[in-house]
Amino acid sequence: MEKNEMPIVGASPRRIGRRLRPRPFNAAAHHPPRIGRRPVQASVAWDPYEPVPYVASENPYDTSIVDDEPELMTDRFEMSMMGEMRFFLGFEIKQLREGTFINQAKYLQDMLKRFKMTEMKGVATPMVTKCHLALDPNGGSKKRGKGHVEDEEEEEFELRRPSKLTARQQAAQKNVKSPIVRGKRVHVSVKNMPYLEYKELRQGNPYLIPRNNRVADKRFHNKSQEEIFYEIYVTFKKAIVTQHSIETAKMTATRYFDEAYALCGEFGLYPMMELNKDFDIGLIQQFYATVHFQQDEARTFRWMTHETLLEANLASFGEALGYPRSPIVNANGWQSHDSSFALTKDVLEPLYIKGWGVPGKSADFLPTWDIMLRVYREMIGPKGGNLDELHTYEVDLMANSHAKQGTGENLDVMDYIYNEMWTCVMEKKFPLFAPFIMKLIEDTWISTRQDPLAHSIPLNITAHEVKSLRVKRHNSPIEDVPPLFMRSHQVGSPSLPAACNRSFVSPQLSTTVSISNILRPRSLGFVRRAS
Repeated sequence: MEKNEMPIVGASPRRIGRRLRPRPFNAAAHHPPRIGRRPVQASVAWDPYEPVPYVASENPYDTSIVDDEPELMTDRFEMSMMGEMRFFLGFEIKQLREGTFINQAKYLQDMLKRFKMTEMKGVATPMVTKCHLALDPNGGSKKRGKGHVEDEEEEEFELRRPSKLTARQQAAQKNVKSPIVRGKRVHVSVKNMPYLEYKELRQGNPYLIPRNNRVADKRFHNKSQEEIFYEIYVTFKKAIVTQHSIETAKMTATRYFDEAYALCGEFGLYPMMELNKDFDIGLIQQFYATVHFQQDEARTFRWMTHETLLEANLASFGEALGYPRSPIVNANGWQSHDSSFALTKDVLEPLYIKGWGVPGKSADFLPTWDIMLRVYREMIGPKGGNLDELHTYEVDLMANSHAKQGTGENLDVMDYIYNEMWTCVMEKKFPLFAPFIMKLIEDTWISTRQDPLAHSIPLNITAHEVKSLRVKRHNSPIEDVPPLFMRSHQVGSPSLPAACNRSFVSPQLSTTVSISNILRPRSLGFVRRAS
């Protein structure tokens, strides 16, 4: 053996491979190592104390020398050329110019054959249908649908509208921000979106930018509207809040309704009570999913009906319902949404039967105000939740009605409807005013398209039913009751103040009874049928 000739027998393959490598491998390098492919040097003579001369390509993955002249390696080394590595420890390896891809498909197939699972019946695995993956040229994958990164043009918002929530509701709000990934804010599902973020989304004007052609459903202007429709309004167990028109003939023929019916006329409620309009639930849900309220003096709002963009304002809405509006400020009647916060429920105390009821509850109102509450809930204040409670501006509506009684001032019906619609949109509540909105859609469609709505769109009509208010039984007032009791204790409370544990003579029953017994609900039957 000559001095500079490499000893082959007993040489470590790892040492040989280290010598053949043109430069040391860095695990943090941009290009990962290619398994089975190493640069090849042209010379095999070496000296342990001298640098090894070699010829290498600028491409660290260039294997043309090995591929073209494999004898250069096999003549000098005890080795065999097996080509590129395709399988290693159960992994299938594919080495492409785009990168090295590893999978275990063959390993899984062998496992299935080993345990004889290939003969079993397959079961479909459910997956998310709205999750679309697209190639991101900047690296990684860009997820569209749930959790997608907002487009820049959809991040333009208008000025925020003041909130109409109560102090308790605003205090309960949590300013939860969307997660941030790679410095970009991504939004969660609109159904689970925090209130402030969803409010900001709905206040942004989507119609300032061209229509998004990527939206599959042409009834929506952008992807957010489509998600709102299918994730919020379609999933509601109650598609809309039920409303009825009121049978006024019975009210005029029964003395029980005389005072309340006169009060409805004083406040200008007759056109609304007699309005009856069948509606399409799908169009109402589309309206709430696409409507945008502009912050202008005319209170303009725009929405999508079928595949057409429509526009109206509060004046045209009022004209459709029989309430033309005056352009003069404060000339349309008294308003209940004139403050940022609703009144407290204590202001309702004069409206209850003396000795009965709890402020804020819908039971035990005086007959006139019980009728007015039922009329309001069928017209401008429909409720889809707990009917035993009065919430937010429903308290203001009843209190202001009591304060304005006898003044001759009308109620600003359209202002109340507009504010309730806005609250319904921002707080993801059940859709309200289906008959009224259907009337608005039909009138606006005719003025825009010059063609009746039924001739252009197949409608799925739901009937707007007429309701006859029933004559209710009310409790008789209790004269000898401390005023503090109504304010501090509910009717039927097991613990009553000591001041009530005294007796008096009942003129109705001509017997001595205890006040604490009377205050328990209907215990002695102090009930009369209203005439």
